[in-house]
Amino acid sequence: MKKIGLIFGLIWLLMSDNMLYGQVAELREKEQKRILFLIDFSGSMLQTWAQRNKLSVAKEVLNEIVDSLNGFDNLQLGMRVYGHQSLTIYNDCFDSKLEVPFGVNHAEKIKKKLERLEAKGITPIAYSLEEAAKDFPDFYGKNYIIFISDGEESCKGDPCAVAKALVDKGINLKLFVIGLFLGERAEQQLKCVGTFYNSKNPNDFRRIMTSIVTNIMFTTTVEVDLNDTKNKPVETDIPMTFHESKTNTTNVYYYQTTNVRGNPDTFRLPPLADYQLTVHTLPPIEMSDLQFTKDAHNHVNVAAAQGVLELKLTSTATFNNINNKIKTLVRLHRSPATINIHSIAASQKYLIGSYDLEILTLPRIKLENIKIEDGKTTSILVPTPGICSIQKNYEIVGALFLKKDNGTFEKLVDLSQKTGKETIALQEGTYAVIYRSKKINRMMKTQNKEFKIASGNSTFVTIN
Repeated sequence: MKKIGLIFGLIWLLMSDNMLYGQVAELREKEQKRILFLIDFSGSMLQTWAQRNKLSVAKEVLNEIVDSLNGFDNLQLGMRVYGHQSLTIYNDCFDSKLEVPFGVNHAEKIKKKLERLEAKGITPIAYSLEEAAKDFPDFYGKNYIIFISDGEESCKGDPCAVAKALVDKGINLKLFVIGLFLGERAEQQLKCVGTFYNSKNPNDFRRIMTSIVTNIMFTTTVEVDLNDTKNKPVETDIPMTFHESKTNTTNVYYYQTTNVRGNPDTFRLPPLADYQLTVHTLPPIEMSDLQFTKDAHNHVNVAAAQGVLELKLTSTATFNNINNKIKTLVRLHRSPATINIHSIAASQKYLIGSYDLEILTLPRIKLENIKIEDGKTTSILVPTPGICSIQKNYEIVGALFLKKDNGTFEKLVDLSQKTGKETIALQEGTYAVIYRSKKINRMMKTQNKEFKIASGNSTFVTIN
């Protein structure tokens, strides 16, 4: 067995002493996996690469890979090849064939087929991808295409559009694309097809192939501990997402919870090179370049201490409940970005720290440097507004103003020009409707109607 086969054998032996061996073995027995190798056999694969041609390197590494994968009862292997049936001069855009259909323990079939095939033609990538998706007998379990190419599309197909169409159809299929020292143009064309790698040299290609098949075959377990200020994982019921850092595509999303023993629950995750974790607290917590040990139990410790912010009215209003109508913009202290819109009479958890609040009453109430502490509730009392109902018996142009203590006016909001009743919630104080009839084009006809608002009470203003 080649070196890579020995690596898998060592991992298997090490797992036998691991507490998770039973879980992983059970998972392997139940979960069907299929890997289709899609290989470029176009004429450009005969180009020299580190004193050999690219095709001989691809064949050697692929032989090692399929050897190492023999013996997995829940794994089926297949191989599709393109550019190997017609010479370049024929420009055959349909030169693609499933040379080895899916089956268990197909290493020898793949190796023998690789030995006989030769590079000849062009690179019909988009067509080959479309056909490759049809090679799978069904899409139950985990399905993968490992696509190896050294060039760009030769025909008029669009590999990106084909890959996107597979995703849009909801096909359970993951693509890995490995370039063999691709140029910039070919790299840009293939990056959108799947998780992309560009091998710099044969050793780099072997390392990438080993990493991909290891990630496919072995699953690791992860526990995310959302810790308070005493480093205890007490925070829970928070959504979190894992992205592949390389492609920034969502792979896993969970609502974090605790198990029956009160400990953070464990979930499975492919051991890819690195992940970005986002814990969707308020504000969110992001951690980058997370790496996990294969077939082991991994801990991620997140400083996620939270407290509760509670907003309540100072008294009960005489009119219908307006709690849901009054919103509060919540921002980190001295930050312009809004992280949440908080309703009155609602309690919401936030990370510990300082926050600024802008309560969207009329006029607005601004509170700065509100402290949120670990495990505590911070209660903010909002003055109960009053209600002003403005009855307009003819069309007007007008606005609502706050009359300040020094006698000046501050505009709050424009009023509707239409006739009828307009109801506005206002904080306690003195106000004025400044207006004129829409039909009268004389500024001197502007009128001012002042009124007072008491907390929790209703006031009626008639314009006639």
